[in-house]
Amino acid sequence: MQVDVFNEIQDPRPWQEGHEGARIAEALEQARLADSLGYGCWWQVEHHGAEEFSLSSAPELLLAAISQQTSRIRLGHSAVLAPANFNHPIRIAERAAVLDHLSGGRVELGLTRSTGRSGGCSASTRRTCGGRRSRRSR
Repeated sequence: MQVDVFNEIQDPRPWQEGHEGARIAEALEQARLADSLGYGCWWQVEHHGAEEFSLSSAPELLLAAISQQTSRIRLGHSAVLAPANFNHPIRIAERAAVLDHLSGGRVELGLTRSTGRSGGCSASTRRTCGGRRSRRSR
């Protein structure tokens, strides 16, 4: 049986100076440990404006760092917010391809519309990133 890790980089209050950097450093340490223990895949989520819930607003950057500090564990982006008005499909493919090269072919890629009722992206994502509802959600 293969066991994977699902990471959101939660950051509960109360916050102290340097809390974000500390949580990111902990995630990198956990990924190195997961690699050394033989876990199958490190899945990193994409959330925007989620404060305590998740500091994972740029998962492809964290996965790039993990790719340079691990050798075996697969690297999963779970999941790229894929509405074209938020992340264009070509940009998604380009970022995934570069990450796959950096990691030596260890990338797993998931796509999603988001969990927001309005279709494309959740309300917090639209507020944070200034996006509008996708055509599909109208």
